[in-house]
Amino acid sequence: MPEEGSIDSEPIAAPKDAPLELKLKIILRNWSYPEFREVLYREAREDSDHKEANIYKRLYAYLRALELCQQGLSYNRVRGVIASEVGYRPSRRSLSCWLRGVHAPLGGMLVFDVRRPEVGLVIGLILSDGTKRRRRYHGKLNSASQTFYNTDEGLIEEFKEHVAS
Repeated sequence: MPEEGSIDSEPIAAPKDAPLELKLKIILRNWSYPEFREVLYREAREDSDHKEANIYKRLYAYLRALELCQQGLSYNRVRGVIASEVGYRPSRRSLSCWLRGVHAPLGGMLVFDVRRPEVGLVIGLILSDGTKRRRRYHGKLNSASQTFYNTDEGLIEEFKEHVAS
C-alpha cells in the first residue's frame, strides 16, 4: 500500500475527459523532468505546422508561459521568449486564457507521467502488439489511434489494469 504523499500515490495518467487540474498536475510533473522538456522542445522546433500551430508548439508554449509568468515576465515578454525559442507566438488572448486557467491546450489529450514503469509497459505493449492508425483530411492529420491486440488473457488483463490506473 503506497504511503500518503509518495510517488506511488500520485496519478500516473489522466484520460481525455479528466478535469484540467488532474491533467495539469501530471503534465507539470513531466515538465520538471529535463528529458521531457528536451524532447518537447525538439519536437516543437522541428515539427511542421499546417493550418495552425502543432500541438507540440502549443504545449511547449503553454508550459513555458506558466513558468515565465511565475518569474514575473509580462505577457509581451513571455510571447517574445516563446517566439524566439520555438518560432510560435501565442496570441495575447490565448496566453491570457491559459494563465487565468480558463482553458489549456491539454483539452482533448490523454496525459501520463513519462517516468512511471507502468506507462513504459503500456507503450511497449502497444508498440509491439498494437497497430497505429492515422487519418488525414486534405493532408492534415485529423485523428490518430493506437490499438493493442493479443490472445494472452493474462497480458490483456495486465494491460487493462495499468491503463485503468
